[in-house]
Amino acid sequence: MALCLSVLMLNAKTVETTLWEGVYAGEIELNAATIASFKAGDILRVYVTVPENGANFKIVYKGAPDWSETTIPSIDNQWPWVNGGETYKEFVLTEADLTAFAGKNIYIYEGNNSTIGKVSLITEEKEMKETTLWKGEYSGEIELNAETVASFKAGDILRVYVTVPENGANFKIVYKGAPDWSETTIPSIDNQWPWVNGGETYKEFVLTEADLTAFAGKNIYIYKGDNSTITKVSLLSEDQGCTTGLGEVQGDKVKSTKVIENGVLYIKYKGTMYNVQGQMIK
Repeated sequence: MALCLSVLMLNAKTVETTLWEGVYAGEIELNAATIASFKAGDILRVYVTVPENGANFKIVYKGAPDWSETTIPSIDNQWPWVNGGETYKEFVLTEADLTAFAGKNIYIYEGNNSTIGKVSLITEEKEMKETTLWKGEYSGEIELNAETVASFKAGDILRVYVTVPENGANFKIVYKGAPDWSETTIPSIDNQWPWVNGGETYKEFVLTEADLTAFAGKNIYIYKGDNSTITKVSLLSEDQGCTTGLGEVQGDKVKSTKVIENGVLYIKYKGTMYNVQGQMIK
């Protein structure tokens, strides 16, 4: 019988993230690091004020080696028109767009009769499942071993539930393993001591391919700070129905229980223990 995880479902929703907002000062730049997070199907929205008879604005991308202004493929016009009465113009990004401006910056300019107030990205957050990797009484360190880490995928979200005082506090997260077991910074986090503001109940990190490559075969370790208390660590991943381990799609959901033994995540179903790949252990 295939093992099927019991998980917490999180609803899908549309999210608008502000990329720029303020007083226009000659140009608006969306740098390469920001653009790298864009996905095909995301919507780039430019909020613009125009007169009754309409007006246009300019949008291009450019970068090394020649920094020439280049038209975004799906827009096919460096000066898109905004009709009177419209408050924004939006563009659905394609794979061709992402390929074209990889490593480049996007630049947006006001026209003679247009005023830009904000630029945002509209994304659709897919339904996610949350799987608890560790929960309990903190006793010196939290270890996510290499077997558990091997189930992670790019785009998964590692979430650390942490209690901090009103003025905030930090905690430590690193990976290490053979041969030297040195504490190493996770690439996408770029800080071994991430800060949690007062009022926040968790900190989360979107895992990248670079992260997976870096800690392949290693363990992740999480430590509380002087003024922080860690209560749970979980993984949010895109829902694909019911899964065997953390992978194959199965049909109907079956009740199961997650168990941590010596820092290792197992799934218990009808008295039998399975690892996260769905293999029977005991």
